[in-house]
Amino acid sequence: MVALVLKPSSPTGVPIGSTDPANVVRTVDPVVRSHVDLPDGTRGPIVDGLTGVTRSGTAATAFQGFNQANFSIVGKTGTAQVTGKADTSVFVSYAPANAPRYVVTAVLEESGFGADAAAPVVRHVYEYLSGGDQSAIKPVESGKQD
Repeated sequence: MVALVLKPSSPTGVPIGSTDPANVVRTVDPVVRSHVDLPDGTRGPIVDGLTGVTRSGTAATAFQGFNQANFSIVGKTGTAQVTGKADTSVFVSYAPANAPRYVVTAVLEESGFGADAAAPVVRHVYEYLSGGDQSAIKPVESGKQD
């Protein structure tokens, strides 16, 4: 698995989520430091709650109309506050819920609440990954760009 760090936009107007080499800041190879096994009785309710965030919770508006029947998104909104600065918008997610292949996170400094700014950005990344058809999402192979 390789993570791509993307610019929100480029001088050429490449859209958010594009893996055009001009829009890739850097690639980051993940390093697994540890693994935590959670019993199903603990993990299940957590995943159910975080799946609800994009369906009926704080990020439901941002994901309204996104077909999650075939590609369920697990997420969490957040808002970081610093004295003397506007709120920082945060949204972290993974998908699909049953067999995760993607982790998408947005941190938008001084941009408001997580549900209002970062969650819509993440939704657009998932739309890009799916090509508009969530049933057609394919894993990204290391070292290759679509």
